[in-house]
Amino acid sequence: MDKRTLKRNLVEMKSKKLIKFINEEFPGDGHSYSDSMAKYQVIKQLSHNDLSSGIARMTTLETNFDNSKIGVFLVLIANLMLEALKLSIGSTLGIDLNDFKDIASRTVNIIYGLLILIFIFGLMKALSLDKNRVTTATYFKSLLEQAKAEKEKEKAS
Repeated sequence: MDKRTLKRNLVEMKSKKLIKFINEEFPGDGHSYSDSMAKYQVIKQLSHNDLSSGIARMTTLETNFDNSKIGVFLVLIANLMLEALKLSIGSTLGIDLNDFKDIASRTVNIIYGLLILIFIFGLMKALSLDKNRVTTATYFKSLLEQAKAEKEKEKAS
């Protein structure tokens, strides 16, 4: 990887592909020291403007992939939709959903509970994928900020 490739990828790549590129080239969970330093030197070769625009892009990616704020809202909406479905099935079939002695009532309530669990586990999986993307963007943003600060310090002295 060279300076030109890094610069082009920071500007041109789609968000998910950029995150994948960063994970491959700058893994946060380990690389040899010499590889890490060589790649960090490539970052330091970027111009002040390139570093600033890279930092701005990483900030945008952090915001775009941070879906944790809407997770509770999605669970609430899904719960309301499934509850409405449960009630409509119960009223259509003439089942009293509060009569737990009735096998049909218990069956509908169990299916409802299973659907809620499946939805919540799916949502948690999706949110964890996005959390990994946020972490990657934050990690690379800190590398860009560190390189920018070092360049400014070198320029001042």
